[in-house]
Amino acid sequence: MRSRSNSGVRLDYYQRIVHKLIMNHQNPVTGLFPASPENNHAWVRDNVYCILAVWGLSMSYKKIADMDEDRAKMYELEQSCVKLMRGLLMAMMQQRHKVERFKITQHPLDALHAKYSSLTGQTVVGDAEWGHLQLDAISLYLLVLAQMTASGLQIIFSLDEVSFVQNLVFYIESAYCIPDYGIWERGDKTNHGLPELNASSIGMAKAALEAMNELDLFGARGGPSSVIHVLADEAQKCQAVLQSILPRESNSKELDSGLLSIISFPAFAVDDPDLIRLTRASIVDRLQGRYGCKRFLRDGYKTPKEDPNRLYYEPWELRMFENIECEWPLFFCYLVIDYFFSGDKEAVTEYTEGLEECDSIFGGHCFNMARKDWSREEEVFQLIALFEKEDILWNTKSIEYCNRKKKQRAVEEIAVKFNCTVNEVQRKWHNLRNQVSQELSKMRKKKSGSGRLETTSVIGYVFQL
Repeated sequence: MRSRSNSGVRLDYYQRIVHKLIMNHQNPVTGLFPASPENNHAWVRDNVYCILAVWGLSMSYKKIADMDEDRAKMYELEQSCVKLMRGLLMAMMQQRHKVERFKITQHPLDALHAKYSSLTGQTVVGDAEWGHLQLDAISLYLLVLAQMTASGLQIIFSLDEVSFVQNLVFYIESAYCIPDYGIWERGDKTNHGLPELNASSIGMAKAALEAMNELDLFGARGGPSSVIHVLADEAQKCQAVLQSILPRESNSKELDSGLLSIISFPAFAVDDPDLIRLTRASIVDRLQGRYGCKRFLRDGYKTPKEDPNRLYYEPWELRMFENIECEWPLFFCYLVIDYFFSGDKEAVTEYTEGLEECDSIFGGHCFNMARKDWSREEEVFQLIALFEKEDILWNTKSIEYCNRKKKQRAVEEIAVKFNCTVNEVQRKWHNLRNQVSQELSKMRKKKSGSGRLETTSVIGYVFQL
């Protein structure tokens, strides 16, 4: 039997979602995630963020694993993480000669590639065809590698791999003085391909250096030869430069929503609480909109005025993108996690509702969620019966009717039974209620004695509730 808190049932619901949205897309050979079904390019940064959801769920199962079924699911999730991290490691190790050159030249053309083929793990574009120098992506990989290893996962298998990871540490340790293309892969705001110092890259490197320092990559079975070493001053230099830049992102970007990733999850790279509040407040005040946050001011990406035939813009041309920048719901996720860690429940609720509003407006497509087919009438009857059983969802006289947590949990349990999302269950129930309202309206308009109003069997059943 599950615990009274139904934590196992909730985790099963999340496990279904993670399988449907993430793990089903993992390549069985390389372990990498493609950008989309039509694009097999696997970005290092995107893949690491994808696997964080899987790893977080595995840690949750580990905490409550009181059944063999739970332990089996935990092991499957953990091995998916190991496969992804090793897939990226193998792809990068094929370019180990570039790491050696970059330590000497620090030239963008000697940088590790930012993306690989999800089918083969090989490179997909040339050295000069992409802004590959993205120190934040490699730093994020090292940060998560350190955290997963510390949690007990065995990702590194040999001393050759240990040596390569040590080289990756040397690769990022001078991030405080190496201009790169940043989180948006474009360098300066005008997209002329000019690298610049980016606070988001420096902050991620600082977090990675601190996490990797004195870490034994073999875990409890390791020894002195498998320990990673970081030069004592490098993390401090990154911190000093980072604090001098914030709340700016770079020379050309006065502000960037990507900074949310270093003032809070996953990097937590800033120690000064006042600087954290200042950076967050600046982003919320100047970049937040109804549907999310702008990446940065005068960002023309995906706007109606963007010219698909042009890659670069002159500084004076960027003015045409002012106040029409795209808003990205992704940053509401960062803010939800940020406020959760700081204990601000009201802010968590506010941004969660903002994400739900985006989902309702865009029909779930902004989160790439497939719609459930409700064409089978018996499933609709089952849905109605489950709602009837959970009277806190509709009975205003129930003492638990105002308990949002219990209502959410009840809907999650229903969603698990239908192998779909909570939003999909709520959408179908909302549609059924609308149908009932329309039928009732028709009934009121019919004159007394004019005959029986014909209704569908489903709607007739709802009338009985």
